[in-house]
Amino acid sequence: MARAAWTLELPMDSLATKNALLNDSPWGGTPLVAAARAIATIAHRGQTDKLGVDYILHPARVAARLADPVEVAAAWLHDVVEDCGVIPDDLLKAGIAPEVVDAVVLLTRPPRGQEGSDPDAYYRALRENPVALAVKRADIADNTDPSRTALLPAKERERLRARYDHALQVLAGRESGRESGRE
Repeated sequence: MARAAWTLELPMDSLATKNALLNDSPWGGTPLVAAARAIATIAHRGQTDKLGVDYILHPARVAARLADPVEVAAAWLHDVVEDCGVIPDDLLKAGIAPEVVDAVVLLTRPPRGQEGSDPDAYYRALRENPVALAVKRADIADNTDPSRTALLPAKERERLRARYDHALQVLAGRESGRESGRE
C-alpha cells in the first residue's frame, strides 16, 4: 500500500480518535498488547488503506472491538505476516505469545492459487481457533463499517457486502457452497 499525498479525515480517523485507539486503550498497558501494538505500528508504517487513511488505524479499530489481551494482541498483528514481510518466528523472538502467533498464522491468507488458498477452507480453519475466529469477526466488522464503506463506490460496496456476508456464514458453520473471493 502506497502512502497517499493526502489523508481523508473521517470522524473515526480524527486526531482524538487516533490517540484513543493508539494510546488510551485500557488494555494497552499489558506487555503482550504493548509489544504487539509496537510491532504492528512499525510494520505498517507508511501504509494507507483504500481511502488514503493510515493503515495502522485498521488493526487499532479491530483491536478496540475485542477485550481479551490475547485477542487484542492478535488483532494488532493480524495483517503483519500477510502484508509486511514479518515471519512468525520474528514474532516469537519478539516475545509474542505462541497462542497469538498461532492465531496470526491462521489469519494469514496464502497467495491465490497456492495450496490452501480456498476462501471457504480458510474460514473453516479459523473456526477451530477461538482467538483467530474472534479477530476475523472483528476484522470483518471493521471492514464492513457503514461509516467507511459509504465512502466507496456502490459496486465496490456491494462486492464487499457479498464477500463478507458469505465469510460470516462460513465462519458460523452455515455454508452455502458458493465460492467467494479473497478479502
